Amino acid sequence: MKRSKKSTLEVTTLVKCGPPEMDFSYFSPVEIKVYNNFEKAFKAFRTLVQSEKILSTYKEKQSYEKPSAKRRRKHNESIRRTLENEAKQKKIISGEYEREKVKKQALKDKRKKERQADAR
Repeated sequence: MKRSKKSTLEVTTLVKCGPPEMDFSYFSPVEIKVYNNFEKAFKAFRTLVQSEKILSTYKEKQSYEKPSAKRRRKHNESIRRTLENEAKQKKIISGEYEREKVKKQALKDKRKKERQADAR
């Protein structure tokens, strides 16, 4: 009795070089309602995207970041945050922070009144 040769099937997989494909399931859908003013809706969209850090996350995932570079970046960010917090605490202690807050609010109110006057 002759034995038949069993053919072996070689399975090769192609390995894609470069950064991995972006997984968009990470992001939640963003919905902005446009009534009559497109510019107002666009501004709301920009603030929403910025507050949810969508664009920065997308850019971050675009390319591979070496672990050492990531640690260095995170370390530098933490140093920057602590310096900003220290500067803010100094302003709070000296009372300058409250004065700046009052000035900003006055400027905001002034701009709001100007917009209302222009709308009429």
